Amino acid sequence: MFRMGRHHNGKPNHYRWQYLISQNNSYSLGFFSPGSSSYRYLGIWFHKVPGETVVWVANSNNPIKGYSGVLFSNQYGDLVLYATRDQKIPLWSTNIRVEAIGACQGQLLDSGNLILVRGTSKRIVWQSFDYPTNTLLQGMKLGLDKKRGLNWSLTSWRSADGEYLLRIEPNGSSQFFLYRGENRYWRRVPWPWKTVVTVYNYSFLNTEDEIYFSKNYSDSSVIVWTKQDINCEPNNVNTFEYERLPGYEPTFPRDWHLRDGSGGCVRRRLQSSSVWGQVEGFLKVEHVKVPDSTAAIWVDMSMSHQYCEQECKRKCSCSAFASIPIAGKETGCLACGILLSKESNFALGFFSPGGSRFKYLGIWYHKLPGRTVVWVANRENPIGDSSVALSMSSDGNLVLHASTDQNFPIWSTNVSLKGRGACKARLLDSGNLVLVQSERIVWQSFDYPTDTMLPGIKLGLDLKNGFNRFLTSWRSADDPAIGDFSFKLNPTGSPQFFLYKGLIPYWRGKPWTPSVSTTIPQYLFKFTFTNTEDEIYYSYAVDDKSVIIRTVVDNSGLLQSLTWDNGSRQWKQSWWVPKYPYGHCGPYSICNANNVDTSECTCLPGYKPKSLMKWYFRDASAGCLRKQQQTSMCRNREGFIKVAGVKFPDTSIASLMNKSMSSFGCEQFCLRNCSCKAFASLDFGMKGVYCWTWYGELMDVMEYTGGSDLYVRVDTIALAEGESKSNHFLQKKGKLVVVVPSFISAWLVIIIFIYFWFWRRRKTGIRNNILSKKIFDSSIGSNYYEDSLEENGLRGSRNQPDVIYFDFSTVLAATNNFSATNILGQGGFGSVYMGKLSNGQEIAVKRLSKNSRQGIREFKNEVMLIAKLQHRNLVKLLGCCIQKKEQMLIYEYLPNKSLDSILFDKKRRVLDWGRRFTIIVGIARGILYLHQDSRLRIIHRDLKSGNILLDSEMNPKISDFGMARIFKSDQIQDKTNRVVGTYGYMSPEYAVFGKFSIKSDVFSFGVILLEMISGKRSNGFIQEDASYSLIGQVWELWREGRALEIVDSSLEESYNSQEVLRCIQIGLICVQENAVDRPTMSAVVLMLSSETTLSSPKQPAFVFRNSLNTTNSRVGEGSCSVNELSITAVTTR
Repeated sequence: MFRMGRHHNGKPNHYRWQYLISQNNSYSLGFFSPGSSSYRYLGIWFHKVPGETVVWVANSNNPIKGYSGVLFSNQYGDLVLYATRDQKIPLWSTNIRVEAIGACQGQLLDSGNLILVRGTSKRIVWQSFDYPTNTLLQGMKLGLDKKRGLNWSLTSWRSADGEYLLRIEPNGSSQFFLYRGENRYWRRVPWPWKTVVTVYNYSFLNTEDEIYFSKNYSDSSVIVWTKQDINCEPNNVNTFEYERLPGYEPTFPRDWHLRDGSGGCVRRRLQSSSVWGQVEGFLKVEHVKVPDSTAAIWVDMSMSHQYCEQECKRKCSCSAFASIPIAGKETGCLACGILLSKESNFALGFFSPGGSRFKYLGIWYHKLPGRTVVWVANRENPIGDSSVALSMSSDGNLVLHASTDQNFPIWSTNVSLKGRGACKARLLDSGNLVLVQSERIVWQSFDYPTDTMLPGIKLGLDLKNGFNRFLTSWRSADDPAIGDFSFKLNPTGSPQFFLYKGLIPYWRGKPWTPSVSTTIPQYLFKFTFTNTEDEIYYSYAVDDKSVIIRTVVDNSGLLQSLTWDNGSRQWKQSWWVPKYPYGHCGPYSICNANNVDTSECTCLPGYKPKSLMKWYFRDASAGCLRKQQQTSMCRNREGFIKVAGVKFPDTSIASLMNKSMSSFGCEQFCLRNCSCKAFASLDFGMKGVYCWTWYGELMDVMEYTGGSDLYVRVDTIALAEGESKSNHFLQKKGKLVVVVPSFISAWLVIIIFIYFWFWRRRKTGIRNNILSKKIFDSSIGSNYYEDSLEENGLRGSRNQPDVIYFDFSTVLAATNNFSATNILGQGGFGSVYMGKLSNGQEIAVKRLSKNSRQGIREFKNEVMLIAKLQHRNLVKLLGCCIQKKEQMLIYEYLPNKSLDSILFDKKRRVLDWGRRFTIIVGIARGILYLHQDSRLRIIHRDLKSGNILLDSEMNPKISDFGMARIFKSDQIQDKTNRVVGTYGYMSPEYAVFGKFSIKSDVFSFGVILLEMISGKRSNGFIQEDASYSLIGQVWELWREGRALEIVDSSLEESYNSQEVLRCIQIGLICVQENAVDRPTMSAVVLMLSSETTLSSPKQPAFVFRNSLNTTNSRVGEGSCSVNELSITAVTTR
């Protein structure tokens, strides 16, 4: 530890400094104050050079605002900077965690590189050269480390974040850009860079893992550094520094004469001339830096100058080419073949998505890192040929051809043109590719959107020109072909947008109202809804051009709005649907997303759940039916009850009228038609009063803030029950009528009397036959005594096969009065006992704890689910026992107990790699059955090694379904505020936001897979031992190419290293942070059982963690909720 503090004389302008100096006194690490600043910084400077020439700063964004500073190594091995000893929040840290206390040492090398090395291996775990500030020293790299996710760049001083930034742009041919804020300020020569023999030794590398530039010096006595300063010294000081390319002339000659060349040049030609399809050629421009190569593509890394020229000439979109020697290879062909919009916001060109070998013509954001594609031309006709051309046909259309077949186009604008005017193709800064004839747009890409809606796109119907503009998802992240999901307008009834899965409604938007055009201004945005005779569409615009936003339908079925965040330089999700799919609550019900502790579904007034049992278990898909079905609602004193603040039911079955009728008139209109189920009346002022009436099932009603009022038709009894709310309408001779109280009272007395008479009769019958009578519950699949069922809310019908009911005395005898010696294990909701029946059969009894506040719900859930599931990799339920407050499940007994009891017990380790792999595959097949192959689609939510049981032959069986949830076949995800499960196995979106899906189980499986390989618990790393989670440790070793170091030492050399490496890769693919990136279980099973090529895993979740002195923290148990995770030469045409 070293520190900065006051001198003993106490004067504020005298300080005692302590430094860390490199071995040969080349560099110093210490505290400094730049210029006249009163702030203190930790930095590195030249030790032998007079003054303090600072080359690196640690806390540039968090200066020390006092007279002291302390830098030391903490228990994690991190270097940590504090302003004072007592400060709890560090100003700066290396933020790298190692496996053992005191394992790291800090060293300042004579290269100026501050490093942390671990243990006796002396492996560098952190270095300042990976985080340069404004200076490039010898040995430092500038560029990208794709494998470790590092971006080596220089940032100038002058402000907290630096106004200028030098970084590499990997798109096209790699090149360095100097940015001023977000704008490009200067550009270096693109790759490949020439090597010049000087005192410097340059290094250039461009591989799949790294793209960087570096330099060293052959003479160690030379002190040279590159500092990012801003200076412009043009060579042409007496004449204009700009020159025109051959065949071009200034766009604005007057500005050019005044030495303002910002307008650039345009082709010098006659109005009728064209370079496409005419006799054109190329003129060489020597000794120049090639144009911005983000607008270029490498046609071939080995192609002669002649063939490169022919290839560019054949492609009318190619404006220039360059034949460039590549070190260690032959001459490469670089073609400028990307069309940029005026402000370079968007680019049109060819791309290959993900790991695809096919090429597509598309539009993407040009200024953003990566390649975010917003439109694809040939999404159904990919190009397998390496040579492809976009040209203008003789009839004025844009046509895409492959070199192998010139007669049949892959894609074309295919528009019939009128007149003889020549066509021009332009890419606008809105991202719209247009075909213009005589300044009139005759075709535009905005009329043919793919999966992305940009500002200005109209989604809906153009009835005059016959366009139906809608979004369709990609088939996968690597395949832009039309996928399963589409977002389109349904004009039937009152217009509304639907998200479809195939032809089935998956989610529904809010219905539109009047037949007019309405613009709704909101902060930064303007939303337009138009419903006229010619057009029905929705569109939006952005007032602030700096805001980059898009709406996308992805291949998982999410419709989401994404906004670009310049700070993090990534897309942020600002809105998404569906939370609940279309018809989630069934007909005649209301869905309220805010009901997190109770069911989100409630029945409309006058209706009741169609299936009480399913409703109890939060499956409301069957919907509701009328309470009094025998009572007529046709001219029988019926009326309406108001349901306030809702999204109207599906208007496909509704009629919309504009007759300026009053609300009372709308009610009368609906009441006269006995088929009318509901009505709504909205007053739009000058636009009139609109009346909706519904004539079928009231489907997909959603309660939300700002919703409208719906009036539901009910019978006279329901109307009386809702009278006190004063929100109903009752028709009698055109006036509101009050129902006679005595009439209501009489009926209520009769109903209550009948109810209690039947209830007492049934109760007496049960007690007389309690020893012999059993009732079968169809929703749970079990036999129970009826009084126990009533007491626990588990009554149902009688049409399912039996599950044995065990008498409490039988279970008591089998477990030796629940002896402690019979305990097999303990979980969050009770204990599991071994038992032996009188016939010798061994059983496992799961006994629900009486003190568990949440256990009854999980008990019912487990009974309901497990009785319906049959698979060799799922535990088998033999029966159950319910008596008063005792609830027990009786399972088959599995002698080898749980997987964790063997895997993590060093004394009992009997699992070789072959057996482990068999268990891994078995678990995967069991989860696949739950997700896809069973009658129900089930999300387990608590998969962990402790819930995997092993039979006598060591076959795995998944158990503990108390947390499981049923999904409908078309449901993607759900959300809950009641997060339950075990930390270390829970996915980030579930642990943090309560969102769970099949991908949550995939994450848990990935953790189990890594546990099987390593023999280590995922949540067994406590603060004193390590700061990586298991996932973080595996990820670190994987990135460094040392993944096999994680393999359980007990396996020794008995495993196939390639098979283990493949399993590690599968495990990391399963635990990726973004749920969309994780595979399905069907894909996982395929990966495990075949030799298919695996994708490279992305950054996993939960790499680091906070401390917790427990190895199995369970969420949702009792009143305790502990979070142990850190979630929170150019030739031109």
